[in-house]
Amino acid sequence: MKNYNSIEFSDILSNALNLNASDIHIMGDGEVFFRICTQIVPAKIRLENIERFMQELLTPEEIHSIKTGEEKDISISYEGRRLRTNFYLSNTLPSMSFRILSEKIPDIETLSLPAIIKDVFSKTSGLILVSGATGSGKSTTIASALEYVNQNFCRHIICIEDPIEYLHKNIKSFFSHREIGKDTRDFASAIKSALRQDPDIIFIGELRDSESIKTALLASQLGHLVVATTHSTDATGTLSRIINSFGESRAEIALELSTSLEAIVSQELLSLPNGKLQAIVEILIATPAIKTLIRDQKYHQIPSQISMGREFGMISFEQSRKNVGL
Repeated sequence: MKNYNSIEFSDILSNALNLNASDIHIMGDGEVFFRICTQIVPAKIRLENIERFMQELLTPEEIHSIKTGEEKDISISYEGRRLRTNFYLSNTLPSMSFRILSEKIPDIETLSLPAIIKDVFSKTSGLILVSGATGSGKSTTIASALEYVNQNFCRHIICIEDPIEYLHKNIKSFFSHREIGKDTRDFASAIKSALRQDPDIIFIGELRDSESIKTALLASQLGHLVVATTHSTDATGTLSRIINSFGESRAEIALELSTSLEAIVSQELLSLPNGKLQAIVEILIATPAIKTLIRDQKYHQIPSQISMGREFGMISFEQSRKNVGL
């Protein structure tokens, strides 16, 4: 049996911040773990009363749904810090994971992202896909790029997320933040509704199904800039995953995607020797040659095109590692 000090969540959050943890995990028995850089670290503390803490954040209906096996994603503000939260059952007990969101949106230079990202997000129409595994920093990269737009252009930016992660303050642009389950029913209906809200940019937190993909493509074809995330690891995987999900309609979707796509930014997070995390990226720019490969579904030729496309701003993962000194 481990020895723990039982404390309130505010103390757990304070401990996590002092340790520069990115995530807090609380198991059903109150056991607490932190993620510090890429490592999971057990804590010598325990949450005093999970039931009471859940009652602070959730409605009785939401608590009941979690206890009957439904997962719940929400964003919360706790003592001035924003947290992305997932509630779930583990061994029949309510458990939770928290991602601690940065109070300040980092700029592109701070993240050591390629300057071409500024050019990509300065476009006024088309589709930008940002891909990577869970926890690879996609949301932070997009928030940074949208903040660049906010500071330099006059745009209406609609952010559709589940849940909302970063809240932008209106500077030159203004933001409509819409959370699935609170402000709208689902991604597909929110995207359709956004078309009637005079948007310049529509950010879609995740392309989850064929309906949301089709609606995102439609929005990009109607003169809006659409930004969306996928869970693929690179440009080739992103394209094949989207197109192959349509079965017999693959050729039609490949044609639409080749027409709309502007860029794919794929991302990984690496742990540096000093303990910090560094993003490396692969950037695909939709040149005429790339569009032809997408239309013809010749994905296997795309990596070589990225390697040869530096004059267009393309960057391979290998080149990105060199650029940040890895």
